[in-house]
Amino acid sequence: STLSVTVPKADRPQARHEPVIAKNSPSIEPSFLISIPIIASSIKQGLIENEGLILVKKEGSPSSVYLKKPLDILKDRDVEGLKNISRIIGTKHIEAFLKKEGVELPDRSLSFDAMLGKGYSVDKKVLTAMYNRHVGKSFDPILPFSAAGFEVKKTVDTFEINRVGEIKQAQKAQGITGWT
Repeated sequence: STLSVTVPKADRPQARHEPVIAKNSPSIEPSFLISIPIIASSIKQGLIENEGLILVKKEGSPSSVYLKKPLDILKDRDVEGLKNISRIIGTKHIEAFLKKEGVELPDRSLSFDAMLGKGYSVDKKVLTAMYNRHVGKSFDPILPFSAAGFEVKKTVDTFEINRVGEIKQAQKAQGITGWT
């Protein structure tokens, strides 16, 4: 599977956080959804520990320092916590992981942007395959996980990624009895 990436123009630096993705495209900007397989892979590789505590310092508030486990950072969508995890994992590991999975990052992307899923797009099938390969049972407490209008849901033996509205519509359709 191939990946299309929108590269921003040099005169519009803020545009790299806004990839243009067609509505009928199988690609999405992964947002927080990409951070789960990145963290799962990093735990498997021993770069971070599942039960280890990450020191998080709130930006702009030197007195606000706290410790959180990686799954709690994900569950709370803690941006500062994800920043610190991306620093611990390191740019080389994040880029190598994404490249191995078939995801190309824009030239000027930061490891933190890669962890937050900003400024690039990923085919939903590629993202689903990443979940199937890397995300284990220890992540069940935070699933289903939704971000940027999409939800990752674990079924019996695989993961599904759908628009949040599509899931609710499918559930409503199953609950409606038809007239004959």
